[in-house]
Amino acid sequence: MATLVTGAAVALSAATPALAARGTLRIGTRTYNNPARGCYNSDIWPLFVTNRTNITVFVYEGANCTGHSLSAVGPGKSATFEFAKSVDVPG
Repeated sequence: MATLVTGAAVALSAATPALAARGTLRIGTRTYNNPARGCYNSDIWPLFVTNRTNITVFVYEGANCTGHSLSAVGPGKSATFEFAKSVDVPG
């Protein structure tokens, strides 16, 4: 019986996405609460980021976090980028 309970707990934790950050991250006109790790594309140009999370996020020149990393936006900071299209939340 203990094996069944442990197996169910492992399966449930594997299905739950890992949060990379606590707080809110605004990218363009979209706001993400407790964003999971990964890449977020902007829906407008120029790209603007308001980082109210507990981690630093990274801004990329291309969509899907491709190309060069242009900058980092630390916790509690905001910035606008004329030549950026996506933001990476590291995990």
